[in-house]
Amino acid sequence: MHSNADDLAALIETPDRVNAEVAAADAARIVAFLDWVVDVVLGDGEDCARMAKDIGATIDANQAVVAMASAAKKEGSKLPAGSSRHMIEGVEKLMPAMLKCARDPKIQDAFKKLDKAS
Repeated sequence: MHSNADDLAALIETPDRVNAEVAAADAARIVAFLDWVVDVVLGDGEDCARMAKDIGATIDANQAVVAMASAAKKEGSKLPAGSSRHMIEGVEKLMPAMLKCARDPKIQDAFKKLDKAS
């Protein structure tokens, strides 16, 4: 199943990507959004219900950024290397905490909001 989370991940630099980079200001907005998600996940710990609520609120507050990231992905754009590294590090930080709640239906519903942004 494709999601806007995939769109955000696809912006991370890969060797076969040769298209234009996302503008620096837009890359900064995408990175700031991911940082916010990481902070929410880490801050909520193992409280899956609270995490779902906070992730949903974060996505709701950042619909423009999610839509912009989706559009950039569709255009074949990539993040600048420094932004890509930062995002990879952020994802690595949040994965252990996310694994604890990944099967929670409320968490899954919160992340489905990413799909509605495009």
